[in-house]
Amino acid sequence: MEKYTVDRIEDGRMAVLLKRNNEKISKDIPLNSLPEGISEGDILSIRFDDQGNIIQAKVLKQEKEAALKKANDLLEKLKNKNKKS
Repeated sequence: MEKYTVDRIEDGRMAVLLKRNNEKISKDIPLNSLPEGISEGDILSIRFDDQGNIIQAKVLKQEKEAALKKANDLLEKLKNKNKKS
């Protein structure tokens, strides 16, 4: 299983996914091939077959929450650093 972040959804039909460990790698995936209700920023675990078709896709809610917390903590740290300057 590979992990991807939903970067954006285009025209309500296509999701642009960025690979978690190498964001230079992206995939355009039809939205109807992914779990219902996904949104930008969701982290997915996806298994592909040999032809690149999705066999299984799962939303990783806890990983998204952890990533958001990490980003928010960093933002607060930067804000506090600027206040001290």
